[in-house]
Amino acid sequence: SVALLQELKGHLEAVAESEKVRGVIVEGKGKDFSTGLDLKDAISDEMVEKSSTLLREIFLLFSTYPKLLITSVRGCAIAGGMGIAALAD
Repeated sequence: SVALLQELKGHLEAVAESEKVRGVIVEGKGKDFSTGLDLKDAISDEMVEKSSTLLREIFLLFSTYPKLLITSVRGCAIAGGMGIAALAD
């Protein structure tokens, strides 16, 4: 969901420059890592655009992240979730 993407981006940005954090592990909650865009967000063009913009920003953040970045993937990693998993260290 857009809310989840905003939360992920916020947490990553918050610890990126912290001297107390040496690395970050991103994992899904539940049986799947990612099942794709929340269909409630997909009914609005504005939300689809916001989701795409956030995902692009997260991909850039992952590819340039200054800390060790690990994804713990269980179950499905579909759509943007697969991109996130692939961009981790």
